[in-house]
Amino acid sequence: MYIDEVTIDQPIGNLYRKNHVLILVKNNHGKYILGQKKNFYADGISRMLGGGLNDGEDPQTAAQREIEEELKLKLNRDNFFPLGQIITKANTAIGVMYMKVYLFGLILKEDVDIVANDDISGISAYSEKDLELMISKMFKLTGEFRNDNFYFLHNDWGRIYGFIHELALKNFKKNEIISKDR
Repeated sequence: MYIDEVTIDQPIGNLYRKNHVLILVKNNHGKYILGQKKNFYADGISRMLGGGLNDGEDPQTAAQREIEEELKLKLNRDNFFPLGQIITKANTAIGVMYMKVYLFGLILKEDVDIVANDDISGISAYSEKDLELMISKMFKLTGEFRNDNFYFLHNDWGRIYGFIHELALKNFKKNEIISKDR
């Protein structure tokens, strides 16, 4: 388990939900598939697919459900392999908030139609090098996000999600090396 402690001005929307799953998906062409959210993520930034756990829901089942909701792919829960867990402790203007994220990997072994659905406005496919570059951009984000429900600085969002994506990619690559050795 990894813990990332950050100090941020305003709570980021996801901190209000205590438990999340994020899935790093790799297609059969070796590209990592991430989701876009128009008018939410900063320009040029995508995020791993996933979302909040429902009350009493098993994280692996939540990962399966989120991929079905966001990509319209019905997959067996055994296709999802664990990449770790992160607890983010954020010191905010309204107090300390914790967010637990369960990370999973998923390798799509055949061509499938990937359709952005649910709250995802688009799909991005990254080579490993391009994903590493996008993650490094997360740590350097500037500006702010503001709508009727949320306000936060992109830098705060990027510090949290850059760390999460960096760890997920590292563990995904480690899992692939271990799997090849078997």
